[in-house]
Order: sequence, then structure tokens, then C-alpha cells
Amino acid sequence: MTEEKSMAAAGSMEKPRTEEPFAYSRADRNYTLLALCAMSAIKGADLQMLPASFRAMEVDLHLSPYDLGVLALCQGVACAPARPVW
Repeated sequence: MTEEKSMAAAGSMEKPRTEEPFAYSRADRNYTLLALCAMSAIKGADLQMLPASFRAMEVDLHLSPYDLGVLALCQGVACAPARPVW
């Protein structure tokens, strides 16, 4: 019992925290949001590069629409397990 009382007394001598431990300014939050939006836009543009080049691959490499569909499928299957890491 005496140990609990002494621990409670020692705890009451600590200064109360006035700030949150992870307090960020509005500018920091806006910068983070801007960076996330920019990365998302770049990622979306990257994902559209393969479908945008389908016609060129069809003409130059003589690929059929089926082959191009398989390429798109392989891109999606390769990206799926990498998403949690990326």
C-alpha cells in the first residue's frame, strides 16, 4: 500500500503536459497533403502510360489486342503485391 501511495505522490509531482506529443502546424499538414496529391497524380500518369502506348505497340510490334490485354493483366498482377510496400 505504501508503495502505491508513494508512486501516486511521485506521479502528482510531474508537470502536466500542455501540448500534444504529435502536434503539427497547419503549414506542415498542408505540405503533406500537397505532397500526397502530387505523388498520386504522378502514379496515375504512370499507370496510364502502358494503355496509352497500346496502339504504337500494336503497329510496331504486331501485337494483337489479346496480347495487349495480357500485358495490362501482368502489370496489374505485378503491382498488386507491391502496393503495401510501395
